Amino acid sequence: MNILFTESSPNIGGQELQAVAQMKALKKMGHSVLLVCRENSKIAFEASKFGIDITFALFRNSLHIPTVWRLLGIVHSFHPDAIVCHSGHDSNIVGLVRFFTWKHPFRIIRQKTYLTRKTKFFSINHFCDEVIVPGTSMKTHLEQEGCRTRVTVVPPGFDFQELYVDSRNSLPPSVLSWLASRRGCPVIAQVGMLRPEKGHEFMLNLLFHLKMNGRQFCWLIVGSGSPELREYLQYQIDSMGMHDDVFYC
Repeated sequence: MNILFTESSPNIGGQELQAVAQMKALKKMGHSVLLVCRENSKIAFEASKFGIDITFALFRNSLHIPTVWRLLGIVHSFHPDAIVCHSGHDSNIVGLVRFFTWKHPFRIIRQKTYLTRKTKFFSINHFCDEVIVPGTSMKTHLEQEGCRTRVTVVPPGFDFQELYVDSRNSLPPSVLSWLASRRGCPVIAQVGMLRPEKGHEFMLNLLFHLKMNGRQFCWLIVGSGSPELREYLQYQIDSMGMHDDVFYC
């Protein structure tokens, strides 16, 4: 099968890493896999490590005509049997592309790895053929909230051997140096993309109150995200006098 993955995010987190793992597994099984993403995106860098074929599109918004035109050309040349999308932006664009490529039929598979406060069902119900979720609770929630497209549970796979090998690797020198300078101080690690819903601001306020009560700690923030949010978070860290207590990696 020819399987096309789309990813509009310039950053990388659990969702994007899961997509890379899926592409690796499908490629190993003998399927032809192609990733369409933004140029210089972090998923492009990660996918290139594993020899995954990559091509680029702008993905400015969910109705970006140059991206629709670009994907039309990719569909005509790659002839995908299925296109896997990870966001409303992606599935809206792919849905428009299918409207103009009826001679090259393909299925649209929408993957959802987490729930937002308010899920929009227009593209899911009108453009997608399947919805893939990692657990039964998400399946039940989507169906109760109005998802009419079939929802299938596919538990995420883990390469435990690779995880074991990674666990034996040394941390980056910058992290080791920072930890060494705070030897004996409890370390709190928070892993997640820099997004408002990930709770970094809440965590910062909580840790600030702990510091005011005399508690000692080091906060290690693991994850990337929007430069604007990082600048805002850094401003708050500096304003609270917690610059020496926090490290990004």
